[in-house]
Order: sequence, then C-alpha cells, then structure tokens
Amino acid sequence: MSLLIKKLLSSRILLRALNVSIRGGTALGRSVLIIFLAKFLPASELGEFGLFVATVLICTLLTSFDFNKYMYRELFAHGSDGRARILGSHVKTIGCLFLLSAPLFYFVFLYGLIPGEDVLYFYSILLLVLVSLELEALLTVLGKQLLASAVFFTQTSLWVFFVIPVIYFFPAYRNLEFIYISWIGGASLSIFIALFFLKSSDVKVSFDGMGADWIIKGLKQSSIFLLSSLMLKLLLTIDRFAVEFHSTTELVGSYVFYISVVMGVYNFLEPGVFSFIYPKLLRSYKENDHAGYMAAHKELIFSTFAGVLVLAISLSYLVPYIVDVLELTAHRKSLDSLWLMILAGAMYMLGYIPHYVLYSRGQFNWLSYANAAALVAFVMSAYLLSMQSPISLVASSLLIAFSVGGCVKACAAYLLHDRQVDNV
Repeated sequence: MSLLIKKLLSSRILLRALNVSIRGGTALGRSVLIIFLAKFLPASELGEFGLFVATVLICTLLTSFDFNKYMYRELFAHGSDGRARILGSHVKTIGCLFLLSAPLFYFVFLYGLIPGEDVLYFYSILLLVLVSLELEALLTVLGKQLLASAVFFTQTSLWVFFVIPVIYFFPAYRNLEFIYISWIGGASLSIFIALFFLKSSDVKVSFDGMGADWIIKGLKQSSIFLLSSLMLKLLLTIDRFAVEFHSTTELVGSYVFYISVVMGVYNFLEPGVFSFIYPKLLRSYKENDHAGYMAAHKELIFSTFAGVLVLAISLSYLVPYIVDVLELTAHRKSLDSLWLMILAGAMYMLGYIPHYVLYSRGQFNWLSYANAAALVAFVMSAYLLSMQSPISLVASSLLIAFSVGGCVKACAAYLLHDRQVDNV
C-alpha cells in the first residue's frame, strides 16, 4: 500500500492535478469569503475589509522589495556553504527592510485610510504574511511546487473554511476582528508547515552573510522588478480608494464584493492554463525550438481566449444568482456595473498572453512600461470620466487601464523585432 502511495505521489500528472486543485481552492476560498462577508457584514465593514487587505498586500510588497527575485537567482550559483550564507543575508535584509518600513506604514492610520483600532492586526498580519510568502517562494525555487502551493493555500484560504461555518452558526463572531485573528492563525500555521519541511529538507542558514556589496547589488537589481510589481499592485489598490473618494465606505463594500468575485473566478486561469503552458513557452525559447515555441504560443492564445469566454459567461449568470439567492440587497443596486467589471477582468487576463511572451524572452522592462501606462491611464480616466455611479466610473477606468497595459505589451511582444524568435 505504501509503495502504491509513493508511486502515485511520484506521478507528474498527479502532482500537477494536486497543484491545480490547491491553487484552485485558494481562488475559491477567497471568493467564498467575500460572498459570505457580503451576506453577514454591513457593506461598510466589507469595504473596510477590502481596504485593509489591499493595504496589507501593497505594504508586504514594499517591505519585501522583491529582493527574493535576486536572491533566488543567486542561490544555485554557489555551493551549499554559499547558499547558506545567501539565505542568511536574505533573512537579515528582509528583517532590516521590515524595521525600516514599518514605522512609515503608520501613516495609513494617521491619514485615516485604516481605522486606528486595527493597528495591531495590521502589523501582525503584515509580518506573518511577509514571512509566509518568502518561505513559499523559497520552496518553489527548491522545486517543491506542491508544498509551496499548500503553504500559500494555508496562508490565504484554509482558515476561510473554518471561518465560514463559525460566522454562519454563531452571529457573535460576525465581525472583522474575528476575521483578522483567523487570518493570523492561518498565516502562522503556514509558516510552521514551511519551516517544518524546510528543516526536514536539511536547508541550512548561515548568518556570516555575503557582505554589504552583495546586498546593495541585489537591492539595485530588485528595484526593477519592484517598480513593475508595485505599479500593478497600486492599480489594484487605489481602485478601492477611488470608489471611497467618490462615494462612501458602504459603496466600497459593494465594489469589493463584485470585483473580488470577478477576479477570483478569472484567477482560475492561473493554475488551469498559465502554470502549464508558460514553462513550455520558456523552455522552447531557451532551447531555440521554433516548432515548440509556436505550438506553446498557439496553445496559450487559444486556451486563454477560451477560458476567458467561458468564465465571463459563467460570471454573467453566477453573480446575479448569488445576489438573489443570498438576498444581498445592499449590493443589488450596483449590479448594473457588473458587466464593466467582467470586461475589465477579461482584458486583464487576455493581457497575460503578451505578458508571458515578453517574460519568456526576458524583456522585463516592457512589463514595467505596460504597468506604468496602465496606472497612468487609470488615474486619468478616474479623473476625467463622468458617470452617475462611482462603481461604474472606477470599473470603466480599470477597463481602460487594462486595455492600455495590454496594448503596450502586445505591441512590444508582436511588433518589435526579436531576433532570437526569428532564429528558433
């Protein structure tokens, strides 16, 4: 029996299926949480939760400085002793970045972006999520993709399946404090799981370090990735604040409900399509395999368009059904803006076609340009457009932003000359 289990776990097909299931469960968990919070919490608290989550995620990115992208490229260029020192330098760098940035984040409370009573939850979740994401990335680099997915699932979604029955059966727990405490528990458990398996894998850390020059070089190189990631994260954060600026926290709650469900459903494309096709695209490009590259590229285009079409149609029927069945009266009046969010999400996902083409070629600068163009387009649209519904205004701005970003990436991927593609 044990031999059979080992054979099953060694199957690449089974591992991929498990990885897709875990990643799919992650997207499902986040969407289900938003749906139940929309049912049991006032719209103003759902809006507050959306602003809290968006702020935590962008602060996590700023704190990490995307330094792990540099560190992990360096990791396997050295022997075991060098790897231990690199990991030690990484730990010290992230620790220093957290200590330097944490006081600056207090401005989100001073300016009232997040209520002051949430300060302890904010910093606790920020630290735990930061550590969990760094460990998940390390597991991925070490080739333990399934375990990395499990750690990410534990941090983001496993605790959700504990929260939902509790808030359903016990009304006293229908508050954001319980949600934040549960998130802290899930993030803590994910760190414990990651550390347990890293210890069993004999991963060593030496705090002798690689020296200040190595760290400075890494911070300079990481800043390129940080700017690209930061502009995209800003775009997916300021949309909530834009709704609040034009209306109320209650309407932010409706926006968070719709955009979270829409993007959560579209995110199933990542484990179901992109995680399988992108490695083929990258491998064939690196190996100068023209036939393999073109086949992977056609598969990427067809699968993405088909997936977006199916999910868009599903959302157009699923979301109104959820609103009616759960009697989400506070959010029904914003249902007319749903189609704009579905279109915006579709443009966002279609933009991944040229995104992965550029990524496979190593043309990262164009990804930064595209994200910058999208951010500028969003800000200008949100300022210039005039609509009666603030949610429709912001959703339209997102649609324009994602369209602009996608066009920039498409022009770079298909109109600019790439000699290696011609030669493979």
